[in-house]
Amino acid sequence: MVLEIDERIARLEERLEKSQRLEKCHRCDDRFLASSAESHGKVHALQDELGLTNDRFPRRVGGLDMVIDGHSHIDHVFGRTEELTLASDVMPQPRRKHVILNAESGTTDDLDGITVRNVVEGFAFLLSPKSTDTITIKHKNAGASSGERMSSTTGADFSAAPGESALIWYDSVSDSTNPWHAAPFI
Repeated sequence: MVLEIDERIARLEERLEKSQRLEKCHRCDDRFLASSAESHGKVHALQDELGLTNDRFPRRVGGLDMVIDGHSHIDHVFGRTEELTLASDVMPQPRRKHVILNAESGTTDDLDGITVRNVVEGFAFLLSPKSTDTITIKHKNAGASSGERMSSTTGADFSAAPGESALIWYDSVSDSTNPWHAAPFI
């Protein structure tokens, strides 16, 4: 039975290769449609920026390439979403791996920090602004309490507009004053 399924998958991949130019990544040996090559490259760029190797960063989840163009596969990679709203430029601590963040009022807002309540070292999530909002992630801004502040990998503030995201993780060992680290993830 398993051999039969493997043979079917091989035939399907062969047909895809012929009809839609299925390509193979020289870095990780993943196979993907040629039209997804740019997005696949973005995954590797993020891995490099975070200093993660292929075995420590999920490239494939449920057989899907971790391609995040227009958030098409985010739920497959990060799981169910959670919608939160900023309050005085601070976000409540998330419980899920994908957060849709609403501005407190209007369509633009700043994110100075994230509330900390029993957070596990290394906890990471994807932050996406509400489809009509733009959120500016503030780098080491004193608008949040010490221990709740953000630190940007860019070394400066950056914005996440509709259709863009930020990867955020908790690391109080490297910086206890600014334990939430953020990287743009477009």
